Amino acid sequence: QTRGDLSLKSKTPMRHSTILSIQGIANPLTQPTYVFTVTLLNVKHCAILCRHLLHTYAAGISLQRSFELLAAEGPSLGLRRAAREVAGYLEAGHTLGGALQRCGHRFPELLTSMLAIGEQTGTLHDVLEGLTEYYEEMLRLRQTFLQQIAYPASVVAAIMFGIPLLRLFWLGASAETMFKQVLLPAMITGAAVLILIAVMRGMPPLRKALRLAGLHLWPASWILKRMSVARFAWAMHLTLSIGFLPHRALGFAAHAAQAHPLARRRLLQVAPSVQEGESLYEALAQSKFFLAQDLTYIRTGEESGRLPEAFRRLGKDHYAAGVNTARNFLAVLEGMLILAIGMLVILGHL
Repeated sequence: QTRGDLSLKSKTPMRHSTILSIQGIANPLTQPTYVFTVTLLNVKHCAILCRHLLHTYAAGISLQRSFELLAAEGPSLGLRRAAREVAGYLEAGHTLGGALQRCGHRFPELLTSMLAIGEQTGTLHDVLEGLTEYYEEMLRLRQTFLQQIAYPASVVAAIMFGIPLLRLFWLGASAETMFKQVLLPAMITGAAVLILIAVMRGMPPLRKALRLAGLHLWPASWILKRMSVARFAWAMHLTLSIGFLPHRALGFAAHAAQAHPLARRRLLQVAPSVQEGESLYEALAQSKFFLAQDLTYIRTGEESGRLPEAFRRLGKDHYAAGVNTARNFLAVLEGMLILAIGMLVILGHL
């Protein structure tokens, strides 16, 4: 039983359906379906959780005590509630995998299944290191994305609401008129966006439906694809770095691309080919989800024995491509709005 070959049969059977596909390549975790919950942990919370568990585990603190500390001192209510639930199950005698499975609606599939695998195989410290790096990198990339689109988004908002407000002010309109015609629509739009974000976090079915709709609309389709490939590549980097064999890494990393259901399905379909001896490059080429340049990265990494580094580079490239697409779309939208305002000025409506 080696760290790299996770096809081992532990003496301690997994409880219920902490259903990890150690022998197969099916879903690494079967979770219950929840219609509404507002406690799904985001990337930031997952990064905090993994960093906390890594430090306490390295210090020799038990998992139960570690979750109890997080339940008492966690930075957010959702994280404290999730930690409190897990601590309760651990106190009742469940394994970490069993406890996480019972709180599966609070944690991402990748996090839950990887921690359970680490516990079963005695590689929990390595798994925690990899997950910490993964979620902290995802958090840095998300912050970079928001910073990159902040300026063009603010310009678009200024064009849509700021210029009409200045027009009314210049014409000497009353405060009531400015509020009704500009400020109230702006407030309603902002509130609608915030409510949509909150509902999407709390209602997985709605989030899934919006993602499916986005797959058929440009530029959302392109951005979702690039981001899905980036997350898959980072998950491959994580799983390969801690010793997973390629076919097992592929089976787990496919679930990181959940924002793109078609990609996820194709990646899971080609995983058995890798298990049968086909190269990772050839199998991923069959999925028809990667660019020629992506496959070159993978083939080079496979031949040089530096596959984790190849996937790390691939993830960065695709995330940058997604950010650039979003920025370019906002820039085009900005230009179109400026032209529209110019036309209104020419026609005498402004």
